[in-house]
Amino acid sequence: MVAAASLVVGSLVMTSVSLGTSLPDILQGEWATAYTNDVVRPLLAVLANVSFNNIIFLVLWAVAGLAVYFVVEYCINLVGNLQVARRAVQFTANGVVPHSTVRAFLIATGWRIGVLAVGIPVLILGTQYVLGRLNSLAPQAVIGSLSGRSLLFQLSLLVLECTGLFHVVVVCVRLFAMRVRLFHGEIV
Repeated sequence: MVAAASLVVGSLVMTSVSLGTSLPDILQGEWATAYTNDVVRPLLAVLANVSFNNIIFLVLWAVAGLAVYFVVEYCINLVGNLQVARRAVQFTANGVVPHSTVRAFLIATGWRIGVLAVGIPVLILGTQYVLGRLNSLAPQAVIGSLSGRSLLFQLSLLVLECTGLFHVVVVCVRLFAMRVRLFHGEIV
């Protein structure tokens, strides 16, 4: 909930800065001066800084590169584990039988592919919905076109929606990792 509230408040502040320091009705008088001097001016200075923008650009590229690296590494390990599982055999009275790890490996791989097939679209659609609501609500909140009660209700609802989206992401990551507690002590 803290991350969701931080996202909403940060979006409101950035919208306020981008709209030319528009303020809702509650920030008038001394509050407006303090907000402009203590929030808007430092943010404008940071956002206009070329070094800061270059660092953010490099960090975003680093995160994208790290994501690609993890995907490539996971695929390579998946192929390697499949080859190891196929080479594992059991010697029985009836002859050589494929080891049970092949079946467990295929089930685990299928499970993870299924979680990705469901989780990625849910994440994309949920993120689009939440960001769309945030982009439509933030200007109304900053300009002050909503009443206090309606604004509080809409912002609270948006924080709950963001929290729900973050919860879905955590659940999908746990399902992908196949945590033991999710399957009552059994790993498929």
